[in-house]
Amino acid sequence: MSTQTFTLRKNGYSPWGQIENIELLADGIYRVVTQSHGGIYLSPERQREFAEIAPHFLRAVELNSYAPKPAWWEEDCEAVLPLLAFWSDLPAAMRRTDYYQSMVRTANSVYALTLSEAA
Repeated sequence: MSTQTFTLRKNGYSPWGQIENIELLADGIYRVVTQSHGGIYLSPERQREFAEIAPHFLRAVELNSYAPKPAWWEEDCEAVLPLLAFWSDLPAAMRRTDYYQSMVRTANSVYALTLSEAA
């Protein structure tokens, strides 16, 4: 798997347009916001780690995505996959049981993955 490197900066590029805000969620995991949309960006190190620990997630999404994988993950559905894969690395405020269960339901319904809702 090849990795993709992008320079993340305010007013820089994202698949959804000009970046207005960048939030570091965990080492190498960023939430990117544009005027109309956004998603998750994974650093090259996280891209490699993701491919190793969750190849089934990557396969589930790669046929139905316009955002370059494995770097960019659209916020509405795709972002749940890297967030689930790196769940324990996320800030405590994000690791709520209801949020986890909602992400699992999205992964199961959109990508036909069978994941447990137990956090």
